[in-house]
Amino acid sequence: MPTIVSLLLSSLLQSTAPPLQIELVFIGVPIHARVEVAALDEVRSIWAPHHIALRVARRDSLMEEGILRLAVVVTDQRDPHLKPGTLGAVRFRAGAPEPTILLFSNTIETLVDETPVMHHGTESPPAVRDQMTGRMIGRALAHEIGHVLLRSRGHSPDGLMRAMHRSSDFVAVERQGFALSSDDAKRVDEIIASLSDYMSCGLTTTRDMH
Repeated sequence: MPTIVSLLLSSLLQSTAPPLQIELVFIGVPIHARVEVAALDEVRSIWAPHHIALRVARRDSLMEEGILRLAVVVTDQRDPHLKPGTLGAVRFRAGAPEPTILLFSNTIETLVDETPVMHHGTESPPAVRDQMTGRMIGRALAHEIGHVLLRSRGHSPDGLMRAMHRSSDFVAVERQGFALSSDDAKRVDEIIASLSDYMSCGLTTTRDMH
């Protein structure tokens, strides 16, 4: 009986594992610990309903089979080829997305400072600003991951994969407007259902994510 119970427990644990696990390796401009925690909370919450788990890995850690690893390069240099106000981007090569996401820290910090909530006549505590910065990073990162998973430069008329979002929505407590549209959710589900085909992919470029 102990053996049967052990096998049953193992089967249950395997059945509850997420179909797709993504490792994020942060590179470049350091992110404050509070900001990173808030960003990860956002990106995980957005993708969890689609059975996608995300975790942070060290750059020198060994890559595990069956896990998609994406480098997240945080840079304070603006790409002149991208529209002003672009928060993040993923480049395509030969029509396929590369496994590197760019986040533009100066643009993100400027937009956080310009949001109405930061101009109520009193200075916001650092912890509040870090929380809002983390939300903006997490939601921008979730959008870029969407380009990777969907393997498309294209944008949707609504939901997470819209080309533009208001800066106030990026920092709001509510995640309204950052869920996948029904069409995008269906496409993601189809991709995850055929993981063997997906895991040979590369990564994307979104030029007008605001």
